[in-house]
Amino acid sequence: MSCDKRFEFMKNTIESRLLVTIFVGISICIYFFFLMLPLPLLRHNPSDELNSYCFTKLSLQPFKYNLSTDYGKQLPIFESRPASQFIAGRVWDNCSSVKIWNNFKFTALSISFATYNTAWLGLLFGLVIFYCRKHSVLIIFGVFSGIMYNLTLPGRCWILPWDMPIMCLFTWCIFVFLNREYFPLLFLVFTASLMKETGLVCALLVLFGPWSWAKRVPGFIGLIIAFIVCRKFLMTASGATVILLPLNEANSIHGIVSNTFTQIKSNISETFSFHLNSPFVANCGMLFVMFLLPCNKVVKLAAGVFMAGQIIAGTVTEFRDFFEILPLGIMQLSNYLYQDSNTIEKL
Repeated sequence: MSCDKRFEFMKNTIESRLLVTIFVGISICIYFFFLMLPLPLLRHNPSDELNSYCFTKLSLQPFKYNLSTDYGKQLPIFESRPASQFIAGRVWDNCSSVKIWNNFKFTALSISFATYNTAWLGLLFGLVIFYCRKHSVLIIFGVFSGIMYNLTLPGRCWILPWDMPIMCLFTWCIFVFLNREYFPLLFLVFTASLMKETGLVCALLVLFGPWSWAKRVPGFIGLIIAFIVCRKFLMTASGATVILLPLNEANSIHGIVSNTFTQIKSNISETFSFHLNSPFVANCGMLFVMFLLPCNKVVKLAAGVFMAGQIIAGTVTEFRDFFEILPLGIMQLSNYLYQDSNTIEKL
C-alpha cells in the first residue's frame, strides 16, 4: 500500500471512529434525558421536592413547595448558589409544553429539568470527544456509569442545578490547563466558581500552572476577588440573605466551626464503615484509586484539595458531591489501561 493510500485509509478510519463515538454520545444523552424526566416529580419515599425546589427557585413562574423538615434546614446552602439556579430558572420559564411518550405524560417542569441536565452532559461528552479522541468512548461510558448510582435509592435521586454544570466546567478547566491556555482557564475557573463554589479549587491550576509568577499570582488573587464580588451580587439579586459560604448547613461563623467538626467526624466514620454505599465505590470505584494512578501533579493537587473540602463540608455518601472529579478519574483509568495511547498522556 502506497503512502497516499495508507494516509487516506487512516483518515477515513479516524473519521468513521469519530462519527461512531459521536453517535454513542448522543445515544447516551437520550437515555439520560428519559432518566431525568421523572426526577422533579414528588416522591413519597423519601417525601421531598428538592429537585423541583432548587430547579425553579429563581424562576419567574410560581411553584408551590412542600419541603420536609429534614431538607428544609438545608435551605441556606441552596440559596447561596444562584448562578446555576438563574440558568435553570430561565430554562423552566421557556418550556411550557406537555409531552407524552409511551402513554406517560410529562409536564413542562420535567421536560425543562431533563433538557437542562442533558445539555450539560452533552457538552461534557463533546469536550471529552474533542480532547480525548482515541478512547473517548470508554470515558463516556465511565462517566455515565458513575452518574447512575445517584439514581438509586441510596443516592436519593437528587440532581441539583449545579451538579451537571460543575462536572462539565471542572473537567473543561483541566483540559484547558493541560493545553496551557492561560486566559481561557481564567474564564472557565471564574464561570465554574459561580456555578458552585468548588469550582474555585481550579484556581490552583492557575497558581501552580506552567507560566510565570507574574501571571500566576495576579490571576489567582483576581479569581478569588472576582468570585466574592460576583457571588455576592448574584446572591443580592436572588434575594438570598445567608453568608457567602454557608458550610455544613450553618448560617453563622459559630455554626460553621461547630458543624464542621461534626461533619468531619461523620464523614470519616462513614468512609471506613465499609457498607454497600461506601464512598470507596463512588465514581465507578475511582474516587480514591485515582490518587494512586499516574497524573499531572498540579491536577492531582487540585483533586486532593477538592477531596479534602468534601470531607470537611460535604457528605461522602452523597455521590453527586463527587461529580467534579468523576471524568478525571475515568480519564486516569483510561490512561493507565492504555499507556501506549497518545490520547491523554498529559495527565
